[in-house]
Amino acid sequence: MYTVCLPEEIWMIVFKYLSKSDWLKIRSCCKCFKRLIDHPSLWRSEFIVLRKLRSFNDGFWKTLRRRTQANVRVVNVNGRHWDIIVKNLPWLKAVIIEFTDGRTVDSDVLANLNRLTKLKMLVIQSFDHAGLVKKLPSMSQLEHLSFCLLPSSIGPNLLEILSQLSNLTSLHYHEGRSHTPKHIFHAMLNGLPKLRNLSIRWCFNNSWCVPLPDDYFGYAGTALDSSGRGDFALTSLELLNYTDPLLSPVALDHLPLLEKLTVNYHRGATHRNTCHLKGWLRSLSHLTELAVNYSQPLGVYADTLPTTLRKLSLSGTWAEPEDLVTVKRTVPDLLHLNYSPFVYNPHNFSEIPKAFNKLQSLQIRYHGLCAKDLAGLGGMQHLKRLVITAAPADHSAISSELLTQVQMLRAHGVQVVLTQGGSDEEQFFICHPC
Repeated sequence: MYTVCLPEEIWMIVFKYLSKSDWLKIRSCCKCFKRLIDHPSLWRSEFIVLRKLRSFNDGFWKTLRRRTQANVRVVNVNGRHWDIIVKNLPWLKAVIIEFTDGRTVDSDVLANLNRLTKLKMLVIQSFDHAGLVKKLPSMSQLEHLSFCLLPSSIGPNLLEILSQLSNLTSLHYHEGRSHTPKHIFHAMLNGLPKLRNLSIRWCFNNSWCVPLPDDYFGYAGTALDSSGRGDFALTSLELLNYTDPLLSPVALDHLPLLEKLTVNYHRGATHRNTCHLKGWLRSLSHLTELAVNYSQPLGVYADTLPTTLRKLSLSGTWAEPEDLVTVKRTVPDLLHLNYSPFVYNPHNFSEIPKAFNKLQSLQIRYHGLCAKDLAGLGGMQHLKRLVITAAPADHSAISSELLTQVQMLRAHGVQVVLTQGGSDEEQFFICHPC
């Protein structure tokens, strides 16, 4: 009975520091904890996975209703199952639909979505044929839309649907068997006046040999206003499965207000003598975040990094110590660094405390890390957070010397997180692989 000695508000704060698996264990302790764990405030931003709906009884749905569950990831369900979901959770705000059994979304599922009047985010894994797009309901309240498009003839139909989504601020447009022609792409984006975040994924095939037009992103025909912004102003762009020379060196000149850029190169398809990223960076004077995965060596484009950068992520990229010195010279005020190279180099790591003494957060890979490396971080006065990530297949134990250095960093006020697989946060990645 000592649990009631603390105010419920304190318990709620404590629970927010625990994982969802811990919540379920605590929930079974007593009626008091069961009621607190089911409080809607704990589940407001949490996704739950719904699959095999036949095994869910009335008590399960009653629990979800009590939590006012607003975010669901639905796996391998049909139209009849969707009817049950919508009846029990009509207030859903975020829905992710995926199939792991080879099936694709059907028209019955799409018809039920129109009943979710509060839906803000919709993620659909794939379509079976272009005609299904016409059956997508009109949901003008949507703010985020993400899907993988398989048919090559889907463009015109998609354009008709997107023209109704005037409140869309984020679009993940993952291509199918061929690239969307420029005139359809421009018409699609011009119909989305509030769009700020765009993610594009291309299919790797023979069409990569044909570069897209220089003005592929030149869809914004409105002049900028006095504040430097116009009606069409992307602030975040993500290019997935990319390789040069699909986009020209001047392709991003049409997006001068870009603040965040992510480029995930197609592994094994990088052209050794071509790096258009170097040209893109020269025109992005507002860029504050850059993430580059599996690119050419850092030295190829390090001297063109914008001075406005505050967050830099480098994964699977070859770098020499002198490249990090170049980054320090071009980006003197870098605050956040994620450094996960192909091959661990102790000389590179020892350069980080000297080159980036203003860092507030640092994320690094565990493989090859030693206690001496961490000891060098002790002199970084502004470092507040250190994330050490182990690869999913790396099951080697962390040495006692390394753990000792971790404890010393924590004693100096640094939050040290040891995690597996690339992220220390439980979240669902809404960019589905096609």
